[in-house]
Amino acid sequence: RIVSVSDPNHPVVLGQLELGGFSVRVGVGQYAYVADSYNGLRTVDFSDPRHPTLHTAMGSGDATWDVALNTDAAYIAMGQHGMRTLDVSNPAHPWFRGLWYSPKSASGITYHDGSVYVADQTGGLRIINVTDITNPVLEGTFPSASGTWDAAVRGSLAYVADALAGLRIADVSVPSAPTQLGSVNIGNAQAVALYGHYALVAAYDSCLQVVDVADSTAPRRVGSYNPGIRACDVVVNRHYAYVTCLTSGLRIVDLSDPTHPVEVGVFDNDEQICGVAVEGSLAYIACQSGGLRVLDVSDPTHPFEVGHYDTGEDARRVVVRDSLAYVADGADGLYIIRFEGQTAVERQSPSAQPRLFRLAQNYPNPANPSTVISYELAQARHVRLGIFNVGGQCVAQVVDRYHSPGFFRVSWQGTDASGRPVASGVYMYKLQAGGQEAIRKLVLIR
Repeated sequence: RIVSVSDPNHPVVLGQLELGGFSVRVGVGQYAYVADSYNGLRTVDFSDPRHPTLHTAMGSGDATWDVALNTDAAYIAMGQHGMRTLDVSNPAHPWFRGLWYSPKSASGITYHDGSVYVADQTGGLRIINVTDITNPVLEGTFPSASGTWDAAVRGSLAYVADALAGLRIADVSVPSAPTQLGSVNIGNAQAVALYGHYALVAAYDSCLQVVDVADSTAPRRVGSYNPGIRACDVVVNRHYAYVTCLTSGLRIVDLSDPTHPVEVGVFDNDEQICGVAVEGSLAYIACQSGGLRVLDVSDPTHPFEVGHYDTGEDARRVVVRDSLAYVADGADGLYIIRFEGQTAVERQSPSAQPRLFRLAQNYPNPANPSTVISYELAQARHVRLGIFNVGGQCVAQVVDRYHSPGFFRVSWQGTDASGRPVASGVYMYKLQAGGQEAIRKLVLIR
């Protein structure tokens, strides 16, 4: 607040600016420099004391939930402190340019054609004009039926993941008056991605649901991948969906037939994986307590880690452009990370080559029902990895292909060669490559 004290006995409030945080210190020169506990250093122009305006903002101690990009600008969803715009023309020195204050809790964000669409939880989907990133302006709101978490936008249509209300499709051609066209009930919808005339919905209650949205007024569910685990994010690359499943890892699902999505690969490192982005042959995953991990997904059936950066807080979402990963990291704010690692082929230099033929213990063990098996090859070989029962019969051939030297991980879903679940019990898994062989025991519990 700006208060006139020309008469110390009768101070008068001239103007006020809501900063959205808890202001603890202020210093004055040409501007007021406000130490805002949630939002960092705020510089306020009070040349007109009755209408103070935010000039710049630097630093953040608030929870950063999501991030979206457009050319030289980034937009971050900051929970109860709304949405901020940043100039990222120089990624090494991003700086805040504008702020839109949320009355609810901004958790998801996407950019499309001059506007950002902010999933504002119980506040609905907010449509904010950012043609001037220093002055974001709210244009309209699509009210929430139960809690808006994410949205994807194409043309004049917004596809909204609206928690208990499922997938809702809105006409946003008039941003000031968005209207609902159609919906489909999907319990606890958390995220949405578009694939042709399909919408892919990640949901807590039913993992991944495929919805035909060719007719936006009558969307219909046509496919499902539901192994009984919770999903919280989904992106599409080529004909694969990459689905984050919290403590159940990253699932890679083949969408060649969208009516019958099929899991083809799993990366599970026993961390809560919240967000995912894919660029080229690399997948970037935001692990809640483990930071950013980079996976080689050139072979989607065998994803493996090639890089890691510990962001130090609470990595929730990630977007990638030109090998730069923009990570929304809770109270730490926004990280911009460049991955300069080598590809799976490039890293096979003599100094980096494995020097062992090694089969690791599966994890988790016991399997319930899926588990991950890791192995290491020192030389290029044809590799066979099979699962055997205690009678010595092969119940599943997990790997049967040629491998270059390297470190590999593969998942077994507790099924036989026909995809049928096998019984609980003790099994052996055997790795064969060239004239070498290694055997270990695993336990399956259902």
